Amino acid sequence: MIESYIFIADDDQEDTSMLVDGIRAVRPGVAIKTVDDGRAAVEFLEKCDAANLPSLIVLDYKMPFLNAADVLLIITEQSQLAGIPKLVWSTSMQPKDAAACVGRGATDYIQKPASQAELRIIVERVIRLGNF
Repeated sequence: MIESYIFIADDDQEDTSMLVDGIRAVRPGVAIKTVDDGRAAVEFLEKCDAANLPSLIVLDYKMPFLNAADVLLIITEQSQLAGIPKLVWSTSMQPKDAAACVGRGATDYIQKPASQAELRIIVERVIRLGNF
């Protein structure tokens, strides 16, 4: 049986570490795979076979090469990824960016946390969306 995992694409290592640490504090056994730019996210997801898909995809909006909306547009062409929840998080809440992501298949678009309490809410959302 293939282990379920969370896939995170974010170019900010501090944000990635904060999210990973938050998830592992609540669900220590959850597997997490990360990349640090949009192109690497697409390459990783395109190589996943049907038996090794993530349970949740988390994308930072502003990444090098491809932003989250670009990644979502590309991966929507892969039917095997259609049923996977996709969460986009960003430091800003530009309505046009959120609309572009949701319009391209994102389950939700949220602001990155400014406090531990906000991080806890995001971690709970991640755990719930990924069914962990």
